[in-house]
Amino acid sequence: MKKKNIDQKKQPAAEKKPLTEKAYLHFFLAIIFPGLGHLLLGKKKRAFAFAVSILLLFIAGLAMNGYLHRFGGTLNWLWFGIPLALVWLGRLFLDKKKRSLAFSVPILLLFSFGALIMSGYLHISAERPGWLAVLAVLGCMSAGLPYFIALIFGLGIGDPTSIMEPYANYFIIAAGLLNILVALDAMDIAAGRKD
Repeated sequence: MKKKNIDQKKQPAAEKKPLTEKAYLHFFLAIIFPGLGHLLLGKKKRAFAFAVSILLLFIAGLAMNGYLHRFGGTLNWLWFGIPLALVWLGRLFLDKKKRSLAFSVPILLLFSFGALIMSGYLHISAERPGWLAVLAVLGCMSAGLPYFIALIFGLGIGDPTSIMEPYANYFIIAAGLLNILVALDAMDIAAGRKD
């Protein structure tokens, strides 16, 4: 018995597989719509479970008069897309020079959002000021396509007088944050790190 335990301890740890273009593609597809990355990987049951749970959280938040946090100004969508495009272009550029993506993405996002804030294009409404509001916006937007569809139809205005609004906001933000975790799971499966 003791010999088996010693042999098991001597085995080297499995190396992490590198992320591929396919893994990043499935991550972005999963962010666009909950469960889409898993669906394209052939994990239909998992995709259905993730899509239903995230959509139910999001719809429940809207039904309880939740507020869809958003960036101010008329160029909401453009100013959210610019940092994402910069991250993608930066990733392609940095891969050619064999530099670390883990370092480049946060720096690129920080500079992109910093530039938008300093230029005055990115601001949060007076009722909901501060950096936590910026994180709430990113949490809501991470729900993907349902967030933008709700904005198009004028949903998510919120009702500050409602006793349910804070809870509803948490539901909407939780749906976005859960979608990020689902997208990371899809990326790991596509990279072959897990089943």
